[in-house]
Amino acid sequence: TRKPVVAQEGEFEHMPEAELPEGTEPAPAPGPDAGVAPQPADAGTAAPPDAGAAEIVYTLAGPPPGTPTSDLDRVGGLVAQWLEKDFFISIDRSTSAAGERFYRTIRGWYVPAQYVSDVEGPTYHGLIIEPDMPLPIGFVGRGRPTTYIRGAGRALVESGRIARQSHRFLRDKEKVGAVEYWVTTDGQYVRAHNFGVAEEQDPPPGVPPDGKWIQIDLSDQLLVAYQGRRPVFAALVSTGKEGFETPAGSYAILSKHVSATMDGITEADGAYSIEDVPWTMFFSDNFAIHGAFWHNRFGMTKSHGCVNMSPIDAQWIFEWSEPRVPEGWHGAMSSPLQPGTPVLIRE
Repeated sequence: TRKPVVAQEGEFEHMPEAELPEGTEPAPAPGPDAGVAPQPADAGTAAPPDAGAAEIVYTLAGPPPGTPTSDLDRVGGLVAQWLEKDFFISIDRSTSAAGERFYRTIRGWYVPAQYVSDVEGPTYHGLIIEPDMPLPIGFVGRGRPTTYIRGAGRALVESGRIARQSHRFLRDKEKVGAVEYWVTTDGQYVRAHNFGVAEEQDPPPGVPPDGKWIQIDLSDQLLVAYQGRRPVFAALVSTGKEGFETPAGSYAILSKHVSATMDGITEADGAYSIEDVPWTMFFSDNFAIHGAFWHNRFGMTKSHGCVNMSPIDAQWIFEWSEPRVPEGWHGAMSSPLQPGTPVLIRE
């Protein structure tokens, strides 16, 4: 079932698709997930959150089950765009006309409120690793791994479970029989494969001894930000699912955008469109690290190839990494004078 975004003649203003509002970032952005170029965001999203801009509400567009097809066209006015079920739009405010309630999008278009439902944002957030925190640190992305303690005769005895998307400070590794365990600082034993680990390690070639760099581990679904050898931030992520795998390799951040609209069509999933994907950092023409407000599956694969983070985590990486985005700007490109932070993606 398809739904129009509408602007009623004589009552609602209409912004033609070819029109760009003042303040739109002039620099072109590389394509997003699945290789489709992002649409420029309008001036309503140009300012960072602390600049007093109105809160953006993300919504999921689509009709209630069983909506008659005839209802699609009963609202008069100028059709600006058609929306598929499960498209995401950004809402500016609500209004009423002709006895119906509408949502106005931040692009100045209107959609009947009956076809829109709010989406709750993710609850997960990563860890800022302070200088006095012990290393290594283990992060649980999948399942609820069992913990063990030493019992009589030093046999391992089950002692509990660790919640998904939690972390533990680790002491060292021990092998018990053929199984390798991490031992936590409070003496719990956890099978080593259950943790993605943030620990000290040498920077990749070309990175200064105290330089910033980012490592993304595809098998553990863990992103770690480093300053030199020491991790300063770590968070579970969601990289590309089967058929849309995120490519391993050495990259650098090419451009950063406070938000970018991502859309496209895939054989497996059909059409998709997500307005104002927050804190977007492209490291190649088709792939980016960005916030994902539409799911909370961090620690498991999910995306069309990009690296999904909780929005609060993506904002941390966005503000920490290079190139810097000047205050009040919507985006910035890397350059020889301001190179992007290196990104190492490994299997």
